[in-house]
Formats: sequence, C-alpha cells, structure tokens
Amino acid sequence: MLKRIKEVYSILYVYLDRKNNTPTVRSEVRKILDIFLRYHVDRIICDETNNTPEVVDQNILLVRLEYGDGKYIDLPFGKNDYELKIN
Repeated sequence: MLKRIKEVYSILYVYLDRKNNTPTVRSEVRKILDIFLRYHVDRIICDETNNTPEVVDQNILLVRLEYGDGKYIDLPFGKNDYELKIN
C-alpha cells in the first residue's frame, strides 16, 4: 500500500504545483485519492480541519489518509521541506 501511496503522491505533487489551497482544490484532491486508494484507505481528510488558515497561509495543502486501527499517513503538498508523515 505504501508504494501505491507514494506513486499517487508524486503524481499529485506535480498536479498541484502552483495551485492555491482552496476548498475546490481540496475537493479535487479527495476525489483523485479516492479513485486510487479506495480499497486501501478508510478515510481521506482534506478540508478545513487539517488545512487551517495558518497552513493555507504557508502555501501548503495537507491530506491525511486514515487506515487500520488509528494509523494514518499525512501527505503535504507545496513545500519541499515537508515529508510524508507515517504513523
């Protein structure tokens, strides 16, 4: 599963280049991830709960993929110094 997530992450990273973090873009990202990951991920969070005004002001878009018993992967977009966070 992690290999698939990394593949989709790299594709989305290019797709999101120079896009602003807006509700419309977050909705697009959720739909794209749902198509690729629907059988591996229980929940995709990409809304104002994890994309706070502070995050948006930093030109970052955050996506959380929840799976299993309390496990998650955070996918950051927009800054090269951010990395996948796997819990």
